[in-house]
Order: sequence, then structure tokens, then C-alpha cells
Amino acid sequence: MPVMDGLSATRTIRQRERERGGSAVPIVAGSIIPVPIIALTAHARQQDVEISEEAGCDFHLSKPISKRTLVEAIEKFGRKNRLTPAAILASEDDEIAQLIPGYLAGRHEDLGKMRAMLEESDFEGLRVLSHNLKGSGESYGFPELSRLGRDLEKSTNPINAAGTGELLAQLGAYLGRIELVPRG
Repeated sequence: MPVMDGLSATRTIRQRERERGGSAVPIVAGSIIPVPIIALTAHARQQDVEISEEAGCDFHLSKPISKRTLVEAIEKFGRKNRLTPAAILASEDDEIAQLIPGYLAGRHEDLGKMRAMLEESDFEGLRVLSHNLKGSGESYGFPELSRLGRDLEKSTNPINAAGTGELLAQLGAYLGRIELVPRG
């Protein structure tokens, strides 16, 4: 692109979305809906996928891309069928609210472990972490994490390694969008 590359453009879009939400207030359900962004690139390594996620992309597609794959991604990540993009308001329960940052840090750590397990074909370890995510997300106010954990647990097998990789990318994108809003 002539002015900036796609990752820089994505970071700029995500920054503007945060700014439109108010001073330090991130995107909150019902107010600002983030633009769905799908990375289309020739870069296909796992670290390239992670770089796209960190920049704020919702999904990463590597060339060559079939028309069917592109249409499926647009349908999946378009506004109508979008994963919950919002920042999460801290729980009204002060005890739970104090636990949420640690909980989220643990899920980020688990995501790294899950990616490594997938690369090592450790499907049993991946299934266990997915099961734990399924059971804990909603308890902390993150039903989308429970849903992703459930989907990962079902998909975790050697036959569906690509599908598991896609779900891990979705998990990374979702975790990357969560920002806790201090109550006040």
C-alpha cells in the first residue's frame, strides 16, 4: 500500500476506535463496533499470524486464497456474525473484579501453551486446556471464552489440526480485544 502497510493501517484503525470511545475508555458493547479486519497476505508462518493478531486483525488468510475461503471469512467476521468485539466491563462483584486481570493473564499464557501444543501435536494437553477454558470463561464474565473453549475441545484432534489453528487464532484475536474498563 502506498501510504502505510496493512499492519500499520490496522493499528491506526484500532487506535482511533479506542479514542472514539472517550479518553481512556475502550470499546464497550453497544457503543462502538470495531471494523472487522482480515489480513490477506503471502506470509503464512505462525509468527505472521500472531503479528496480525497483535496488530488487531480479526483473522489471517495466507495466499493463495480461494474465493470460497475469502467469502467464508467475510461471512464469519462480518458485522452480522462477528465475535463479541467489545471490551469487558469489570464485574460488579468486587471480589471477582479483582481476580479478572490475573485470570486474563493466565489465558494469554495458556494461549501460548496451546499454540506450542498444536505444533507438537500434543492434542491431549490441548484438549485439557480447552476444557478448562470452557469451564472458566463464563464464571469470570467472558462467555465468548467458554464458547471458544468448547469449540476447541471438540476440534482438538490430528484430523482437524487446521481447524484447531483457526480457533486458536480467534482466541488470540478475542483476548487481544479485551480491555477492562474501570468502574467509576
